[in-house]
Amino acid sequence: MILRFAAFFLGVALLAQADEAGFPSRPFATVIRQGNTIVATLPMAGPRYQIPFTSAPRSLSPGESFELHDGASIFIAEKHASYDITCEISPRRAGLHIRAKFDDRVYGDTQRKYFVNAQ
Repeated sequence: MILRFAAFFLGVALLAQADEAGFPSRPFATVIRQGNTIVATLPMAGPRYQIPFTSAPRSLSPGESFELHDGASIFIAEKHASYDITCEISPRRAGLHIRAKFDDRVYGDTQRKYFVNAQ
């Protein structure tokens, strides 16, 4: 009985660790407010992102930056994750609302919603 109990908690811990390791929570290296815009910059290393569902889909370059105005949205994706990003600039806060979806054949789809404050 104790063995089953220990195996259960070990399994839960490993799943939590695998989820955190496999789900990049921030697609941007930096999120900075510059006046009435937010400048979000991709990391120089890591996943290769794309803008898939537009009239001109394209791959994004490492370190590429985006200027986003209040209410502007962008959708980016990589091999197993996609990010629906909306900019918010208001007197009380500025940053990006991110709805992330992680597609994993082992653990299934995982979705997260969070806000990244601009510096």
